[in-house]
Amino acid sequence: MKITILCNNSVKTFSRCIAEHGFSAYLETDDGNYLFDTGAGYGVVENAIMLNKDLHNIKAIILSHGHSDHCGGLEKVLRYRNAYTPIYSHPGIFSVRYVQDDHKKIFAGIPARKEFLESLGADFKFSKDFKQISKDIYLTGEVERKSSFELLEKDLLSVSSTDRLEIDPISDDNSLAINSVNGFILLLGCAHTGLVNIMNHISEKLCINSFYAVLGGTHMVQADENRVSKTIEALKEFRVEKIGTCHCTGPEKEARLKAEFGDKFFFAQVGTEFIV
Repeated sequence: MKITILCNNSVKTFSRCIAEHGFSAYLETDDGNYLFDTGAGYGVVENAIMLNKDLHNIKAIILSHGHSDHCGGLEKVLRYRNAYTPIYSHPGIFSVRYVQDDHKKIFAGIPARKEFLESLGADFKFSKDFKQISKDIYLTGEVERKSSFELLEKDLLSVSSTDRLEIDPISDDNSLAINSVNGFILLLGCAHTGLVNIMNHISEKLCINSFYAVLGGTHMVQADENRVSKTIEALKEFRVEKIGTCHCTGPEKEARLKAEFGDKFFFAQVGTEFIV
């Protein structure tokens, strides 16, 4: 099994790939290959070609949630593939979304309509539930927010069912639990519902008490000390052996994780390969 980072805010030293504010990972398993998120759309195809990852040779695309830095490259990937493509996601991914930046709102949702993407070959397979999508891959579905320290982000907004602009609960936030020979790997998109909530959710669904690895964005860039400390505590309680973060974790939080976990930690930049 191999996970390769295709899109992220930074690239490996001497890499000829493109960096962008976005996330995408190419997942290779015995049961087939999958694309998890598509980045913002600037480098997903180019980086896949540079890293010798064949986007034509995937069984499906999996979307973590409906933000443009994770789904902005979907149209580009579909045009490149020019083929029928199953897409696993939550039905809420096409919510109208904004980021509040000072006194203005910036659109942050998927830039293309569902019907247009379907005309390019997308076959959306929506589910709100915990779901097994292959022999070794599980989609978390909606994660209940139970921890008191992983709060909603006030600068992330969405249009509600009553056409009101409100704080976005990001109910569509999905992550992957991947079974490997060394144990379960947790692959995150942005972890908007909170890394601790997600680990507890998967633990309950799969009856497991440890993770071999945690990879991806943890959305701790704005986290306070209490949340960071409790997250580190939870990672230790789940006996995580490998931690590779990127995208929305933030350099200061990544430095903290590196100091705390030493050789267990690595920076998951574009071009990084995690092999089990």
